Parts: sequence; structure tokens; C-alpha cells
Amino acid sequence: MRRVEREGDRWSGDVACPGGFAHGDEELLDTAIRETQEELGITLRPDQLLGRLSLRPSRPWNRLSRFQIAPFVFGVAGDCEPGALEATEVVSARWVPLSVLAPGGARERFWWVWRVSPWLSLPFRVSRVWFEDYDVWGLTLAVLDELGRVRRG
Repeated sequence: MRRVEREGDRWSGDVACPGGFAHGDEELLDTAIRETQEELGITLRPDQLLGRLSLRPSRPWNRLSRFQIAPFVFGVAGDCEPGALEATEVVSARWVPLSVLAPGGARERFWWVWRVSPWLSLPFRVSRVWFEDYDVWGLTLAVLDELGRVRRG
């Protein structure tokens, strides 16, 4: 999905998987199911859970980051399409085939700059994959790469 562009939002306009904070949910699985429904209008059930990927810091380059991402993988019917998108959070949504992420695929590298403060910026060389007009990179690409490795393994 492509996130809405908002000033002050560090993920503004990025391509991402659905997600968010656990606001009173009993389990992280409940959060994943709720956020997918809220953001994409896709109803998931616990019995569709295929597994969970590695827990990841939201900012892997920043050891002080307090937030972690807990990716879950669900199996859904082939005709499962996004429903009503949450307009305050999501601009568009589509399925990206895992084959686009396969090793040896059309990846490019670019410089991304982390603004630590108004006086300090740190450049990082990162990978990206383009699918149509979706620029998949960073944390989203790392999660999808792990999914691709698990699927191939």
C-alpha cells in the first residue's frame, strides 16, 4: 500500500505493508488483523495465519529505536482484493508478486540520508525494487525479502 503524504510523518508517501500500534489489542496477531481491516478493508482470520517473520527494529540504523515491527504472513484466496481504503492513511493498494523480489531481479541502489538532527545527516546506500509505480525499499523491502527467502527455503 502507499501511505498518505503528511508533513511530519517519517513514513509519509512510502510503500508499506499494513500495520500500526497495538492499541489495547491482547496479542500482536490481533493488531495485524485489525490494522489490515482498518487500512485495506481485508478481513483476516487467525486460522489463515501461515507464520510470523523476524521481529525487526523500526529503525535498524538507530540502536536507540524503541519500536519494533512484528510481521505476520497470512494465506488468503487468490481473488482477495483490497476493499475500502482508510483515506487518512492509505492512498492506494495492490498486490506485488514475490517474483519481483527474487534474487537477481531488477534492483537498484541509491543513497538515502538519515537526518539525525538539523546539524547532522548520515548517508546510507540502500536497495530498492520498482513494481509499476511502487518504490519498495527500506524496512518494507527487508520484510518482503525475508518472506521470499522463507518461501524459497
